[in-house]
Amino acid sequence: MFTTPARPVDILTVLPELAVYATNATRLHPRRGVPESAASSVAGPMLWPAGEPWPTCQLPHMVQIEREATAEELAMFRHSDEVREQQFAQMISQFPDQVADPDSPLGRMLAKRQEFLDEAGARAPRGTTVKTWASATPNEPVVMVPVVQLHAADIPEARFPAGTDLVQILWCPYRHPDVPGMHEHYSGPAPKVIWRAAGSLTDTTFPARGALADGGYVLEPCVLHPERITEYPDIEDLPESLQSRIYAWQESLGEGPGYDYRNDLSVAPGLKTGGWPYWPHCPRPVQCSCGSEMSLLLTMPHGERGAQSWTPLEDQFRAAKRGYDAEFHDPTGFRGARDELLIFVCRQDPLHDVWVSIE
Repeated sequence: MFTTPARPVDILTVLPELAVYATNATRLHPRRGVPESAASSVAGPMLWPAGEPWPTCQLPHMVQIEREATAEELAMFRHSDEVREQQFAQMISQFPDQVADPDSPLGRMLAKRQEFLDEAGARAPRGTTVKTWASATPNEPVVMVPVVQLHAADIPEARFPAGTDLVQILWCPYRHPDVPGMHEHYSGPAPKVIWRAAGSLTDTTFPARGALADGGYVLEPCVLHPERITEYPDIEDLPESLQSRIYAWQESLGEGPGYDYRNDLSVAPGLKTGGWPYWPHCPRPVQCSCGSEMSLLLTMPHGERGAQSWTPLEDQFRAAKRGYDAEFHDPTGFRGARDELLIFVCRQDPLHDVWVSIE
């Protein structure tokens, strides 16, 4: 088990009117390991109906191509080279003694630079081609990869369709330029959400990892440790009058209280279900095509750590250590977003198409 510390201050004693915005979320606290097929997990084996094929994707996805540079790009390259050469000439003019000495740090750097220029000269002239991204339909269907398997008992705030108690999320591990029903600026994995009755599943399946996938969408298998918490909206989701009161309260605390509303008292960091989203660039609220409002099903973050106050009590000693610990700070290995990927479902009918945003 992992336990979120009590908040630095009970915000309801300061602003009782926030009580109407309180909502439940489940922090999943992923830790790398070997998940059991019947358990809630990240990128683990999944309970599966006998005979049902594993999902694949044939939607266009982004591939890197090399093409001829345009006249405008060539002019930009030349200008950049000229500026760089001027800056380099100015730098070496300040150290004439080192330039003349091949054993000096600057002399060795000049030699390495000349080697690079000689190699570049042997290849195609710089700037005649550029690498860029383009949309292409795969020659063969792409095998989807497991993202999460979650039992209703572990995420009680989620609304499941009648007769189901298990949700499985998979996605195609490539960037997609245009996924039907998604945010208009979406560029990321194409997800598939499956709702099932766990008791009817007798088989277990786990596809081969997508070794050729790009973008950080193939996740590390993780065991989950669900913990239910209470969240309040990000400050930008509140009415302006309430925002002003929060800012005034924070200012009244003076210098160095060690906490603030946005980072410590509202939205929890890390992998979670339910709760409030942190979405600085998205429309809000999100609406389903049927007209109903949508609720947050899953937050898949780039890293688990937020403000220190959110670090579980059981992790305090580990968090105090210096240096980057990948298994601790980024257990899922998700690198497909600057901040996080959000998956929303319809409140009226979760079987409707999901809505996805990448922040």
